[in-house]
Amino acid sequence: MDFLTNCDRWCEVSSGQFSKITGLTPSTLFRLEQCEQTITLRRLEPVQRKLKVTLWDVFGDAKR
Repeated sequence: MDFLTNCDRWCEVSSGQFSKITGLTPSTLFRLEQCEQTITLRRLEPVQRKLKVTLWDVFGDAKR
């Protein structure tokens, strides 16, 4: 989930705060960021709505 790492909008938010915003545990967020865990679309959709991002923002150009 590179968009989370590179998103200036979230630089000032602690991992605990970000966890509360997304509804994901800090350990889940860490594993996702480290590519040690996957996420289903069912679980991703509520997170993207809370973050006000689109699937395009998350995945970008899938052809690359």
